[in-house]
Amino acid sequence: MSSAYSFLPWLRRGIATQISADPGSAARAGIEVKLRIDGTPRTAGAILTQEVGHNVQLYGPGDVIGIDPRAVVRTEPRDWVTNFDPNYLAFIEFYEEDYCWRYSPAVPNATTGRLAPWLALIVLTEEEFEDAGMPPGRPLPFITVDDLATLPPPDQVGAFAHVHVNREITSGHTATNDMAAVLPQLAATLGENPDLACSRLMCPRRLDPVVAYHAFLVPAFETGRLAGLGRDPAGAPGALHSSWSPYSGRPEPGNIPVYHRFSFRTAPTGDFEYLVRLLKPRPSDARVGNRDMDTQEPGAGLPPATPTDPGLDRVLRLGGALKVPESSLSPAELDEQNKYENWDEPYPHPFQTALATLINLSQTYTQEQPLTAHQQIAAGPVDLASVVDAGPDPLVTPPLYGRWHALTSRLLTNESGNPLPHPRNWVHELNLDPRFRAAAGIGARVVREHQEEYMQAAWAQIGDVLEANKRIRGAQVAREVSHALHSGHLKTLNQVAPAQVLAMTAPVHSRVVTDAASAVSGVAANDAAPLDTAELVSVAAQFARSRIAAAPVSPAMRRQTRPGSRLMRRLPPLGDGGGGDLVQDGAPPPSLLDRINRDQVRAAPRKVAPPAVTTVDNLESELEGPIIGVTDAGEGVSGARGPGGMTATGGTVLVPNPVPGLPNSSDFVISLPGEGVTPHAGGTDSPEAIRFKQALNAAYGVFNGSAIAGQTPERKAVNLTAIGTGTLDGLHPDRTIPRRVLAGIHYPHSNEMDLSPESDRASPAPRPRALLPTPATMVEAMAYPVIDLPMFQPLIDLSNEFFLPNLNLVPRDSITLLETNQRFIESYMVGLNHEMARELLWREYPTDQRGTPFAQFWDVRGVRSKPGESAQERRERLLDIPSIDTWTAESELGDHDNREINGEKDDELVLVIRGELLKKYPTTVVYAHRAEWLPGPGGTPDPSLGRKLMDLDPAATEPSEDIVKLPLYEAKAAPDIYFFGFDLDEDEARGDSGEHPNDDAGWFFVLKERPGDPRFGLDINREGKLQVWNDLAWPDVLTGPPSGAPRYLKLDASTPALALEAPTTPGNVKAEQYAEDKDILWSAQIGAGDLAYILYQAPVLVAVHAREMLRDG
Repeated sequence: MSSAYSFLPWLRRGIATQISADPGSAARAGIEVKLRIDGTPRTAGAILTQEVGHNVQLYGPGDVIGIDPRAVVRTEPRDWVTNFDPNYLAFIEFYEEDYCWRYSPAVPNATTGRLAPWLALIVLTEEEFEDAGMPPGRPLPFITVDDLATLPPPDQVGAFAHVHVNREITSGHTATNDMAAVLPQLAATLGENPDLACSRLMCPRRLDPVVAYHAFLVPAFETGRLAGLGRDPAGAPGALHSSWSPYSGRPEPGNIPVYHRFSFRTAPTGDFEYLVRLLKPRPSDARVGNRDMDTQEPGAGLPPATPTDPGLDRVLRLGGALKVPESSLSPAELDEQNKYENWDEPYPHPFQTALATLINLSQTYTQEQPLTAHQQIAAGPVDLASVVDAGPDPLVTPPLYGRWHALTSRLLTNESGNPLPHPRNWVHELNLDPRFRAAAGIGARVVREHQEEYMQAAWAQIGDVLEANKRIRGAQVAREVSHALHSGHLKTLNQVAPAQVLAMTAPVHSRVVTDAASAVSGVAANDAAPLDTAELVSVAAQFARSRIAAAPVSPAMRRQTRPGSRLMRRLPPLGDGGGGDLVQDGAPPPSLLDRINRDQVRAAPRKVAPPAVTTVDNLESELEGPIIGVTDAGEGVSGARGPGGMTATGGTVLVPNPVPGLPNSSDFVISLPGEGVTPHAGGTDSPEAIRFKQALNAAYGVFNGSAIAGQTPERKAVNLTAIGTGTLDGLHPDRTIPRRVLAGIHYPHSNEMDLSPESDRASPAPRPRALLPTPATMVEAMAYPVIDLPMFQPLIDLSNEFFLPNLNLVPRDSITLLETNQRFIESYMVGLNHEMARELLWREYPTDQRGTPFAQFWDVRGVRSKPGESAQERRERLLDIPSIDTWTAESELGDHDNREINGEKDDELVLVIRGELLKKYPTTVVYAHRAEWLPGPGGTPDPSLGRKLMDLDPAATEPSEDIVKLPLYEAKAAPDIYFFGFDLDEDEARGDSGEHPNDDAGWFFVLKERPGDPRFGLDINREGKLQVWNDLAWPDVLTGPPSGAPRYLKLDASTPALALEAPTTPGNVKAEQYAEDKDILWSAQIGAGDLAYILYQAPVLVAVHAREMLRDG
């Protein structure tokens, strides 16, 4: 949006710009068109010239019987608005900037510069007209106005039509009457963006409060009225005769056709400027924020909770969410407040000791019988009549607020009667101080009254947690059943018959990984399978490398080798051939896997060469010497190389690579046999020699790789018992079942939850779910709902006095400053969360009762997000308290403001506004703006001149937070009290006294009307001198009391001539505006552009310094 507007009195385009004279009695405007004719004689002679003139008539109002509704882009007010400010003018806007004068037959007035439009906007009450509708045969609907005097002066309609440009088209904010200089700038602006200008038509009627009005767009000239009624426009006295000026023989005198209409209702008197001026800054009454609380008879046999200071009344002061800043209290008030604050000195007060004893009784019941517990208390120093009278029946003890969050069940003393550490921390102060215990109780009451609403939200958030817990519970049962099978049967069986265990677990061998070292444990070194004992391999892979292989444990083989099968009966008995060991006395016979593993049973006989076939060994024995080679057993001559890359002893032969030993040759070239090329040794290898050696290296690599790949290692025995043990470990129920179940459960939080028993409920470090260790003990998932409602609202719904005691002492139409009472807010929030934890448990919600469903006290919906900030990051930044389970045992009540950095305890200032302003204008911009001293003659700050708003950097897109602070939160109390919290304390806002130029000037609190669409009108009243036109009020131009008849802003002989007075006060903020306004005068001859400039209502900004709202204590 542009920072400057321009107003033009009228605009014409096209052939209408040639209208130079009034049409008089004619029905239309005309222009003289001349045609010059040149003639050349056929014989010699001078050229003959003659002009032929003709008056061409233009379309006018009499030719229009309707308009396109799309031509209207805005009406003010909108149709059916019910709260229009009566000091503003109604108007209508057209998209085309020349629309108001397009069919006007008039010429601009030489004195005023106005041009009468062909349209007029009239505003009437329901009693001033009669709606005739649109009878058949009529081109337009019409209304009947019996008294034409209720309509505006017809000769002044041109003063209230103008062109609006959303850009400055004159230099230096100056006014000019030179249309010839302005029109090129306007054309350039519209060429850049046609949407930057429009035409506007206003009605000059002064509206009355709380009245229903109807606005009508009607013809301004009689020719247009007659055409709209279906009559001949030629019957008008002339093209410029007004449509509501009487004349002899006027047909249908009260009927006026309507092109467009809208309706609205005015509000009670009071626009933004009027209402904001009603607000008076003042310090708050010292009684606001606290009230007396009678604690002389607390009940339950407890002693009175009254101050120990005899000079105080026997009451306590119950606070609220806000309190009066200490600096605004007088010394006597501050001294009295401190005495009430320290009511329990010396600590603990007898009431607190007795109350702690009563609260601790709940925990004592878990260790002692009620009668014994009562007797112990009766024998102690605390006299609790209610406990003594209870006898053997247990008592319902007062709640210990925050017990689950703080993981504590006792106050002041432990089970042995010894003092607890930190006896004045937040848990003790909250539960033992009646002021804060009452606040927690109010929070608990809120939850009880809204329990169904909150539980509905809780169940809506639980999602799949219930289904996940159902799976976990089923898995817990499955694990216990599997424990019995695994420990009671499989592990025992593995000790005596591991082959049976391996046969039973064969289907999962490919999915169970064990240490390869276990495969060779207990097996002779020369019989061990060639396994890398540093690796983890599957059981199936270990069998595949051993004598057993995969077939003996396959499903088909297990069926064939079951005990008593035909195959097992036909196998030879142990000791018959095969060289196996005999079965020891009393030991079970070895299984097939055992016998295969010991090489006692083979699937096929050993391959041996027939006696008549010559073998490599035969050839080796016949040869005189071995063939030189290198085997994989080591370097040097380790065996004779036989055919096929095998040594005669069966090892793999590696072909020696002679390339590294070849000499270098600088002239080496590849030649064919017989060419006689002999390379010479020495120097560096030629390029061809390098490539040739590389090829030889590759060839030898292929030879040796093929030899190694062709060798099949001999299968060896494995330790079946060790493999069986490893298999059972891999199948242990504590591993398999949790892994299976938890793999299908996703924890959506960024900080993944560790469910192992030794872990905390939530780990502070991010744990990617894929890297979580499988817990040995599965536990159900715990959850809590997040209810992001501003919880001040249900507190106010209970009573305004609960939120802010003595709220009625805040005067109407006032603005003041209070500060937050963080201890009360925290107590109230703990009560909310404590009671919600009880309700969740009662409703069988999966919870450990340590969550913080409620962490938002104030309303933060209007706070903007920071650049790049996610919704979750914004939510966590704006919470009023951190999770209660993170409050340390050393912290005190009031230390847990989530917005304070590094544990600071500064209370935030809260701007309190009581009045109709924000009720009627809820979009008012409220913020704090740093002040600075006005500059003196030399430009240096001079505190004696006062303060002003600190200048903003015009190049910055957003003002710095060091200069402008937006509210952190807000709240509202019915019917008309509003609260805005700021990140300022009272010392910052107040600033210094100004005794020195470098003193801090403090902060202003600003109420600013939100900029929007332009509005036109006058102020309701004026305070002070008329120094800028924005201060012009209706009493300045309409004199005398209302007469009951419609009142119009008239520009005639009765119009007073008004001029501005120059501001003389140093630092007057109106001085700059006066310099722009002073050249415009209010008179009967004022132009339409100047009138629009004066009637334009600029957005209002009011700044109140904090010192005006804080009492100097």
